[in-house]
Amino acid sequence: MKKFKLIIVLAILLSAVSCTREETRLAVGDCGLKINFSTSAPKTRATTPGDGNVADGGGIYIDLTDPTAPVPDLVLLIADSGGSIVATYPDPVRGDAIDGTLEADPSSTSMSVTFTGLSQGNYTVYGFANTEGLWNMTSGGNTVTDLTTLPTAAAVEALQFSPLSADTCPAVRNGRLPLSAKGSVSVSSLHTGEVTLEMIRCVAKVSAEFVNNTEIALTLSDYSSSFIGLCPNSAYVLRHDPDFPAGASSGNIVASEASLTIPASGSVTMTWYVFPSSGPYTLDVGFTMFKNTAQEHVYSYSDLPVHDDHASDLMALERNQNLHIVTRISKGTTVSFNFEVADWVPLTEQVLFD
Repeated sequence: MKKFKLIIVLAILLSAVSCTREETRLAVGDCGLKINFSTSAPKTRATTPGDGNVADGGGIYIDLTDPTAPVPDLVLLIADSGGSIVATYPDPVRGDAIDGTLEADPSSTSMSVTFTGLSQGNYTVYGFANTEGLWNMTSGGNTVTDLTTLPTAAAVEALQFSPLSADTCPAVRNGRLPLSAKGSVSVSSLHTGEVTLEMIRCVAKVSAEFVNNTEIALTLSDYSSSFIGLCPNSAYVLRHDPDFPAGASSGNIVASEASLTIPASGSVTMTWYVFPSSGPYTLDVGFTMFKNTAQEHVYSYSDLPVHDDHASDLMALERNQNLHIVTRISKGTTVSFNFEVADWVPLTEQVLFD
C-alpha cells in the first residue's frame, strides 16, 4: 500500500524589522506560519494526471510544467478564533497584510507555504488537495466556484457536493481524486506544540470481486447487481458527524455486464467511488454461469444483508473506507459471499510546531 505524509510545520518567525534574538515575545502581526509538505512516494508518482496515486487519492498532484517552479494542486484556508478567513493559499488578493508564499524544490518532493503577518492566537487550518478533481460544490445554497473566496469558517464547514442524479456515483475528474483536511493550531511566541492533521479522501470505495476457485474459465452472462443504499447523491466536502448532509437521498450502485469471463483460479473486480452514507445495506445480484456451452446455471439473490467484519449489519460506510465484497465460485458451482470493511490505505499527516 502506498502512503504519503503531509508534514506541516508551524513556525513562529521573528520579524526582521521589529524583533531581535533577545526578544521572547512577538508583537501582534509579527507571527508567521510555515507549512511544509513532502510525500514519501517518488516525485513522479504524483505529478501526472491519471497517475495511480493521484487518481485514487494516494498522492497530491504537482504540476512540473516549469521544473523551476512546481505548483501543487492545493488550497489552504486559515480561520481565526472569530471564524473569519484571514489567509489563503493561493492568495486571490484579499486586501489583507497576510501573504502566503510557496517554496518548492523541483529536485525532491519537498515544498512549503509560509504565511507572514499573523497575530498570536488560535486558528483553524483547512486543506484541500487535488482540487481539479472536486465535484460541483455549494455552500449555504450558493454555488462555490473558488474555494479561496470563502469569507468565513462557517461557509467552509457548510461545503457540500451538489446532488448527483439518482444512482450515480462520483467519478474521477481530471485524473485526480480530491482530499480534504481540517486541524486546529495555536500560534504563540512563548511555546511550541504538536498536532496531527489527517488529509483523507472525500469518498469511500466499494469493490465487488468475483473469485473463480475452479480449474476452468467461467463465463457469467446477463450479470446484474444492485447495492441498495450505498450510493447517496451528496456529501460534505469536509468530514462531519454525521458525514452526510440532511436531505441527502440514498441511491443504489447499479451494475450490469452482458458477459463477464473469469479465468481459471483468477478473479475479476469492479470498483465504484461513493459518498459516505448510513446503512443498513442490502445486495441484489443475478447472473447466468456457464462451465461450458452445455452447462447453464442460473443464480438469483435478493436482499442479501451487507455485513461488517463482525458479521453484523453494516450501519455506515465512511469516507476513506473500502467495502470489499467477494463472490466466490467453487467446485460444483457453489457460490458464497464475503464482506470486508477496512481503511482504504490510511493516509496520516503530521503537523509540527517549531
